[in-house]
Amino acid sequence: MSLIPYRRNASVSNYFDPFRMMADMEREFFGDRKSGSFNTDIRETETEYVLEADLPGFNKEDIHVDISEDTLTISAERHSQHEDKDKKGSYIRCERSYGSYERSFSLEGVNTEAIKAAFANGVLTLTMPKRVEPKVVGRRLEIKGCQKSRGLPGFIPIVCANQFNRKWVNTMDASQVNSLTTIEQAMKTRASDLTVQHWFHEQAQPYQELMAYYRCAMMEVETKFRVLNEAFSLQYDSNPIETIKTRLKKPENIIDKLLRYNLPVTVENIENYINDVAGVRVICAFPSEIDMLADALLRQDDVKLVQKKDYIRTPKETGYRSLHLIVAVPIFLHDKKRLMKVEVQFRTLAMDWWASLEHKLRYKKPHPLTDQQNDSLLACSEIAAELDRRMEELNADIIH
Repeated sequence: MSLIPYRRNASVSNYFDPFRMMADMEREFFGDRKSGSFNTDIRETETEYVLEADLPGFNKEDIHVDISEDTLTISAERHSQHEDKDKKGSYIRCERSYGSYERSFSLEGVNTEAIKAAFANGVLTLTMPKRVEPKVVGRRLEIKGCQKSRGLPGFIPIVCANQFNRKWVNTMDASQVNSLTTIEQAMKTRASDLTVQHWFHEQAQPYQELMAYYRCAMMEVETKFRVLNEAFSLQYDSNPIETIKTRLKKPENIIDKLLRYNLPVTVENIENYINDVAGVRVICAFPSEIDMLADALLRQDDVKLVQKKDYIRTPKETGYRSLHLIVAVPIFLHDKKRLMKVEVQFRTLAMDWWASLEHKLRYKKPHPLTDQQNDSLLACSEIAAELDRRMEELNADIIH
């Protein structure tokens, strides 16, 4: 791309400006008091630009060429060396100008590291090679196959969390699965195209159907809580539920959990051994509202309690507090009824605030926390629990 003169204060307006007209009249009468200019020629060849600037009457030491980012600036300054009188008497006329001169140019497309400058016979010559962009050379990738590993039939889809690419591995026997303790290790094993096609035809459709069933179950549980919240509002003139959140477990987390359980990844194993694929989180204002809502849910005749973990009365070592219920609820399809498991988490606002920040600090960092940092998180959990207790007491004192 050719060099473009750079103007800081260029104006494109053509409207009548009396102040600009007065400035033009002043320059015509007294001359331009600002920095002067000089003439340049710019030539372009296939490999370089050549800029020639007319600077007659200047010495090389009076000329400066500066490069700042993608802008080149040529400046020159002529100093006044004449006296008020020469040897023969006073000046009758002095037309040789003196002062500073400056022009700037854009260097887009120029290799700024290879610019060369020369000055001779009043002409400054700048040779500026063009920037050479690297060419992208096309190539063909070799596709390698791999042998099937021995073991149970069926195949595992792996979603790479970092690159979002789908990879596939064979289902392995017990000894092989024991060595694959993390999803990253599982992704190192690949399968042939036939393996991928076989898994897709055998497992993909049932997997999508199972996830649809879990979404229906989440909607059933969420609706139950919205009905309960409305009922409590009518009876007690208060809404115990602040927020309801739902989530479906990510495929890579499902795979990782089954591998940690040493189980082949099949649709049947997902449904039989993972209880938290579908999750509903209920956020309340006060701890007493958690027990009230949990009891109201479990009293419903179509809700079956599968498992209960009370981390409020018995917090985890990290300081985590929440009430977890695994419940089975029916979903009614067009031709059948089906029981689906849903994990329900109950938290107060303070518990949820601490848990959300703890997850961000603990699991989103590249290195594990120190003992001192773990102790600080535990102390914050105790402060949040104390806040829950005091706000509960304050609320009871106000309403009574």
